[in-house]
Amino acid sequence: MNVSIDTNIIIAVAGGIVSISAAYVVVKKSIKSVTDKIKDNLKKEVKEEVKSEIVQPTFKAVTDKHDADLEKLTERLEGITKQFEECSKAVLEEQRKMNDSAKEFRISTLKGLIVQSHSTYTQLGHIEPMVLSTLEDIYKTYTDIGGNHFVADLMEEIRALPKD
Repeated sequence: MNVSIDTNIIIAVAGGIVSISAAYVVVKKSIKSVTDKIKDNLKKEVKEEVKSEIVQPTFKAVTDKHDADLEKLTERLEGITKQFEECSKAVLEEQRKMNDSAKEFRISTLKGLIVQSHSTYTQLGHIEPMVLSTLEDIYKTYTDIGGNHFVADLMEEIRALPKD
């Protein structure tokens, strides 16, 4: 059996194989391009879906909770601030009363010293210069802190006493 092969047939078959191979490469590239586009679109869709169905609701829930907590803290802070202001006012008022009482006590004490000194030194009929200087300092302090002129005449009488 002698088989003869026609070269034209071989060339035609080889050309068909080459054409099919080339078509395969073109189709493969097209399929890859379409697949990549589908994959990119799918990624975008999934990303948007995750964003809209998971991220945004979760973010909103966290933000809403944060806002509610912040509102509660703000209310508590306002309450504490109000209590602090009330306490501060009460403390300041109490300090004012204590300061007033202390001032009145100092005025009364200094007035008492001047009255007692007047009685003592007018009975003696004279005063030492050092004692007079001390009484002048006491009288100045008395008037500086708000003492009235009750003892002014007494100081004039003390000043008029002979110095020894």
